[in-house]
Amino acid sequence: MTANGIINVHTGFWPLYGLSSHGALPANAQEQPREHPSVAPDGLRFGRWTTSFAKRMGVDPATIPIVASPGISVEELEQNKTTLVDELMRLHMVAKQNQKKAELAPHRYQNASNAYFVSKLVMEGGQTFEGVNIESGLENTICSERVAAGNAETALRNQPLPNDPGQANPKVKMLLLANQTLGGHAAPCPCCMEWMGQHRYFSPDTMILSLRKDEAFGKLVLKATTLKDMLPLNGPKQPSLANGPVQTLPAEYTGKARQIITQKNISEYQLRAMMQQAWQTYHYARIGQLAQKNQAAAVLVGGQVYAAPKLGWHTARFHEDPDTTAATVGIQTQNHRNAWYAAQGYALAPSPKVDAVAYYGEDENYPRITGLGKMAYPGFGGKDTLVVTIRNDRLFVSTIGDHFNTDYFPASQAASSI
Repeated sequence: MTANGIINVHTGFWPLYGLSSHGALPANAQEQPREHPSVAPDGLRFGRWTTSFAKRMGVDPATIPIVASPGISVEELEQNKTTLVDELMRLHMVAKQNQKKAELAPHRYQNASNAYFVSKLVMEGGQTFEGVNIESGLENTICSERVAAGNAETALRNQPLPNDPGQANPKVKMLLLANQTLGGHAAPCPCCMEWMGQHRYFSPDTMILSLRKDEAFGKLVLKATTLKDMLPLNGPKQPSLANGPVQTLPAEYTGKARQIITQKNISEYQLRAMMQQAWQTYHYARIGQLAQKNQAAAVLVGGQVYAAPKLGWHTARFHEDPDTTAATVGIQTQNHRNAWYAAQGYALAPSPKVDAVAYYGEDENYPRITGLGKMAYPGFGGKDTLVVTIRNDRLFVSTIGDHFNTDYFPASQAASSI
């Protein structure tokens, strides 16, 4: 017990998830909960011996509906909803406090985007690690999810080497995510989705939880999904290469891709022409040795095809992705054309967007979620943008929405998690 009568107790998580206690309980732990200060000295964690953060915020967890993706046990979430909501409220308060600190000392704490996120990882063994987003500029950011994972990595590396050196890394069982706006959009950004999808610490069954304002319910909901739901096509990687001419490959379409082709009046000939252009650009890149693993992409913008190679800059760490490079060229060219016609007195055409993107090359990491995520925003392309790859000598046509659940992105082009 502290000098001001506050009981600092860390009781871990809840028994259902098999998470252990952080420490021994005091002898008077059964007494009535006492008020704790607005700033928890070391982050009050899950436990029934502290005043509810949700109560202090005027929120009754019992009234908050659960919106869960298929495969998640809503019954288990209901049993622990009070604890989950309370901890998400605490993370929100931490984010809000970080925002206030930035207002008082901007030179030290302020983020360039004025967005403040807090993530909490709950490992399979019961350990918990937290992280906040760090920004030195809008283009130099580290998301809170990766900061938390870095803290976990640091702690795990300080532990003795396991008896079995081949033992797999402990996985994240649960990710709790909040920001400074209660109910505001809090979801992994495309970079974090891709990083999490590599499954070093995260597994397909990792649960992602946040409090969201849901239009259907008109109030806060507890949003629960899994990584495999966010990345439904994330599986074993293989290069988008063909053993024969790409023009003669049989084509396979997802249901959504067939609908989009009909709506946008895009022909299979155009899709094959894109892949052919990507194939040609890839071979030029091989001759020039532009990357350690050569890759090319072609995009369809305004009915025209634009292609670009992956530029490795002689190192695997720093490179330019071919899809965003090709899209930049295509959109810039179409914008210049629209501006010229407008100068001649014609009506200004709508802003050009990417209708489709095709990949060809030996880098099995393409298409990358990061690139697709950029084109998923409405101003760039949208979730209905077609994605063309080669799988097992077949032309596989899907949409960005097939690759990851874009319901976790905001409607605007603002960043979701920075």
